[in-house]
Amino acid sequence: GLCVSSSFAFLPTQDASFQSLANTGRSELGQQQQKSPAEEPQQVNTIRMTCHPDSLEIVIKADMFAVGAPVDGDEIRLGVETNNQYCRATASSADEYSISVGLVECGTRHWVT
Repeated sequence: GLCVSSSFAFLPTQDASFQSLANTGRSELGQQQQKSPAEEPQQVNTIRMTCHPDSLEIVIKADMFAVGAPVDGDEIRLGVETNNQYCRATASSADEYSISVGLVECGTRHWVT
C-alpha cells in the first residue's frame, strides 16, 4: 500500500516582550495585550511524506517556515543519529530537500496492525 501524509510548520508569533517576561520568570502576563485574530499562527504546507511498502520519502521545502529564508540543509535529518548520512537531507532541487530511507532506518519503527 501507499500512504501520503502532510506535515505543517507554524510561523513564530511570540513577540519579544512576552519572551523577555518568560525568561525572567516574572508573571506580568496580565499587562500583555490579547492577540488579535489576524495574529494567529498561519499553517504552511512545506513538508510532504510518502510511505511505500518498504521505505518512506520526506520532501521539505527549503523555506520550511515560509518566512522567505531557507533553512540550512545540513541541519535537517530524520531521527537523532548524527553520523548516519542516509538520515540526512539532500538537495533534490534548488528549493527542496529530501530524505529517503527504509522503514526501520534512522530510529523509525515498522508496525503492522
